[in-house]
Amino acid sequence: MKTALYIFVALTLTNCMDPELAGLHSTPGANPPPQQPAPAEQPPPPAADPADAPATAPATAKTPVFGSAKPIPGALKGDIYYLPTNTSKLPDFSTLTSVGSVYTRSLNIPARNFKEGFPGVTNRFEWFALRYTGKFTVTAAGTYSFRLMSDDGSKLYIDGRLVIDNDGVHAPSDASGSVNLTAGSHTIVVEYFQGPAVEIALQLFVTPPGGTESIWQAR
Repeated sequence: MKTALYIFVALTLTNCMDPELAGLHSTPGANPPPQQPAPAEQPPPPAADPADAPATAPATAKTPVFGSAKPIPGALKGDIYYLPTNTSKLPDFSTLTSVGSVYTRSLNIPARNFKEGFPGVTNRFEWFALRYTGKFTVTAAGTYSFRLMSDDGSKLYIDGRLVIDNDGVHAPSDASGSVNLTAGSHTIVVEYFQGPAVEIALQLFVTPPGGTESIWQAR
């Protein structure tokens, strides 16, 4: 009788056991699978310190040779034009379209190599032309002498009159001319072109009445 009671109780406990727990013990001698701990939550990475950023070397600025792309009040304005390869003299500017402009108070470029182009305008360093226009004021009337040195060709106009013709493809060379000017305002035009790379030059000098020669300045 006691044996039957023990069997009944054992069967009853087995049937009431949690099915998952029962499954864990269904195979005698088997070990339960180990439970993996949940991964620890990683803290967010610290914000980057700007001081730790790699230093960036500043770009090397190109020095304008024929003038700055930024307008300068009272300065000469030089309009830039592209020329066909093998151009041998100054073009008819009325047939060309300017690709940009530069500004300068003087033309003082001694003979030198030129590969910089026109910062902020174009990288062209050969087969181009410039036409500078502006005004200047004469305080004392008289005969003014001008000297224009260039490589390649150039011309000087005062009040619409051709004063110096130094045109053509050539090494640095100069030409001179004189003009009588009254006191007051006058217009000036300097035309210049560069043929094959890489030698350039462009200097405009003036000698006032009774004075000494110096670089011409827009004023």
